[in-house]
Amino acid sequence: MPRADRVPFLPGRALIAVRTALNDLDDVVLIADTGAERTVISRDMAIGLGLDLRRPLRLQPLHGIGRSPPMPVVWLDRVQVGASTVSGLEASVYNLPALFGADGLLGLDFLRRFRVTFAFDSHVLILREPTTR
Repeated sequence: MPRADRVPFLPGRALIAVRTALNDLDDVVLIADTGAERTVISRDMAIGLGLDLRRPLRLQPLHGIGRSPPMPVVWLDRVQVGASTVSGLEASVYNLPALFGADGLLGLDFLRRFRVTFAFDSHVLILREPTTR
């Protein structure tokens, strides 16, 4: 059976937020969002990671945010949730409203790499390596 990584939800939040590491920066708070095609990070987070927003990979509107203007898309070398890591992800740079209390969204580009279970009874996100056929 594949290894199961159990990542606790951050307490006292209405949405499922987890501690994440981006590149070499630990203690980033992202909301697990199965409706987000791509991981999203705030402008401050992008700057804190030393990413040059004047020279993004490209500019692209966000889907599901209404008619967003084109936003910078940047490269993340590493996204880690618990012990589960994905190398080489693109992330959109967009500031979530302050009421979310998070540095961004953990999107499907990360989540689809795992078998994902939201264990609401124990308040954990379970990430399993997919079985190979």
